Amino acid sequence: MRRRFADGEMQGTGPTRVVRLAPWVALGVSAALAAAAVALGLSGSGGTDLVIFLTIAFLGLVFGATGALVASRMPGNLVGWIFCALALLFQSSGLADAYVGYGGGSGVSLPAQHWVAWVSQWFLNVSSPTLIILCFLLFPAGRLPSARWRPLVWVAAGVAAVCAASAALAPGTLPDYPFENPVGIESAGVLRTLAEASLLTLIGPLMFV
Repeated sequence: MRRRFADGEMQGTGPTRVVRLAPWVALGVSAALAAAAVALGLSGSGGTDLVIFLTIAFLGLVFGATGALVASRMPGNLVGWIFCALALLFQSSGLADAYVGYGGGSGVSLPAQHWVAWVSQWFLNVSSPTLIILCFLLFPAGRLPSARWRPLVWVAAGVAAVCAASAALAPGTLPDYPFENPVGIESAGVLRTLAEASLLTLIGPLMFV
């Protein structure tokens, strides 16, 4: 019985094995996204953005490998999982940029590029600052130093929500892409002003704090 218990402990139960395997699956997905971004970017831009695509891919893989090591060995530490999420965001952002920029000025384009730009604008670019702030707050133990830091988490989440709503609904050209917002609402223009003010006045101090 002891031997069976020891063997079970060494092999791990089903849920535990899945939890420990998940970070490596995330790393594999990140690597696949990076490869797709580099291949698509090079074929669509003639190699002019090689340094950019490779830099994004490298940073994503560094975050992904670090996150996989931490999360697989210490599943209860949220820092490892945040690093895995950052890796996926980096690589998704790189793939979105390569997809949107495919063809350049040659007139060749891929389907739904404006929708890919829209999703990238409001989701990928808004999530990263929030996750970075959480990394600083939760490092190294994977939890807040004390309950007094909870308001900072709520402020960071609030800023992220305002920025996401602005990028998703504000009318006009998307800040990072040469497309008009496909779901822009004229009455939501005030969101962009509020989001820009939030970014200028809160994101930097939040990261510093």
